[in-house]
Amino acid sequence: MASISLYRKWRPRNFKEVVGQNHIKTTLINAIKSNRISHAYLFTGPRGIGKTSIARILAKAVNCSNPKDGEPCNKCEHCEDISSGSSLDLIEIDAASNRGIDEIRELREKIKFTPHNNKFKVFIIDEVHMLTKEAFNALLKTLEEPPPHAIFALATTEAHKVPSTVLSRCQRFNFSKISTPQLVCHLEKITKEEKIKASEDTLRMIASYSEGSARDAISILDQVSSFGNKNVTEEFVRDILGVANIKIIENLLENLIFSKTENFLTEVNEAIEEGIDVGILIDNIIERARDLLFVKVGNLENFVKYSEEELGKIKETAEKTEVTRLIEVIEKLSSAKQKVKFSTPNHLPLELAAWELEESEPEEEKRQDSKDSKEDVEEKTINNPRDQDQPKGKQKSHDMNSRSSIKKPKDKKELFQTIKENWESILKKLKPYNHSLVVCLKSAHPERIENGYLLLGFDYSFHKDKIQSTGNKRIVEDAVKDIIGEFIPIRCFLNPKKKTKESSILEDAAKILGGEIIE
Repeated sequence: MASISLYRKWRPRNFKEVVGQNHIKTTLINAIKSNRISHAYLFTGPRGIGKTSIARILAKAVNCSNPKDGEPCNKCEHCEDISSGSSLDLIEIDAASNRGIDEIRELREKIKFTPHNNKFKVFIIDEVHMLTKEAFNALLKTLEEPPPHAIFALATTEAHKVPSTVLSRCQRFNFSKISTPQLVCHLEKITKEEKIKASEDTLRMIASYSEGSARDAISILDQVSSFGNKNVTEEFVRDILGVANIKIIENLLENLIFSKTENFLTEVNEAIEEGIDVGILIDNIIERARDLLFVKVGNLENFVKYSEEELGKIKETAEKTEVTRLIEVIEKLSSAKQKVKFSTPNHLPLELAAWELEESEPEEEKRQDSKDSKEDVEEKTINNPRDQDQPKGKQKSHDMNSRSSIKKPKDKKELFQTIKENWESILKKLKPYNHSLVVCLKSAHPERIENGYLLLGFDYSFHKDKIQSTGNKRIVEDAVKDIIGEFIPIRCFLNPKKKTKESSILEDAAKILGGEIIE
């Protein structure tokens, strides 16, 4: 005979045993004590936090022969029948698999009959939001005016999908996630009774990973205790859940914050090779960054899950980090998390986020770069007084911080050949300055030098128009000068073949849609 899983064995048998949800327990107990039972309840909230358990306890409490202070005795015939699942007066329906109008019609037929041997007949509909529109409509009248012996307990994780007409006919109770300290305390009680060895830090890790769900936390404890023969260690938990060591999370976050991309990519790939789940890894880094934000604003109330040593490390990192940088890291990682399941390999979005964060340097480095840039501009202004008459924006575009090592060409033919040979170097020069310009220029080709201008032919008009704008054109001209050693203005044009192709596409589209091309 298969053994009972821990989460079923430790399912609460009365209101007192339910972890958290004090406001709900108090309200229901007072209603039972004062005999003011509602005909319909709606329990909403995340998974594994006691919605169905409280519905069953409610069924026992209203039918118990010897209730005490609103609690079921769990000893009488009625309580034992409901606890064992053999009661004919407790009807549980899983709306996820019984969601049609036929099931609700059958339920309505059952409601008419009086209870078998209890005072009330209790109907628990789990995941009620999964019912079809027709099924909800069939349920409405029954919910509004049920027979006096019927009580409905509806449970859902997605209350926003329940029609307002149903909501208005129920007493609604919003369940909240269970806090980490409450879960740790509950897990300690279970480990003591089950003779499972587990440190407080290990239980804290399990509680943190379960995200406020008591059922998830107990299931994880059951799994890791079986793996470790009732000796649960942090290493077992990490191996089974695919969770990274806290030291790895620290290093990864610091590498992101301070743009140490090469180190970050190396450690990410090592972590994935060890079997760490990418989604969980991103969540852990985001959580760590969020904790740094809390430290920055002086809120230390949420740090019970960390040891003193770990909290000291968080404070140390927080002192060196700007709030804006942390927000940027969290936003990039949150965006990457959304793309993980659709990417191949699935850690690619995380790597791209690291590259993007490298492009936007931390505030401290930006200030230093700004200072260095200012000094360079001042030095150039002294050496080249003509720059004093130019607008500040143009002075900045000149500052590419490099000098050409290419021998100065003798004539225009040699100049053009030099540009063609070094075109990739020019693009590489522009890459750190402006990625979008590089993308546009990849469709361009240096065609010739004519009337003192370098003519660039483009395959697409969008790219041509972007480069042709005054600011972008000057940036490209400065990059050419830095590589070639000689300033030459540029002009852009659309290659005739591409122009014909684009025009043909436009003409076909206009013909199909009945429109016209406006120049």
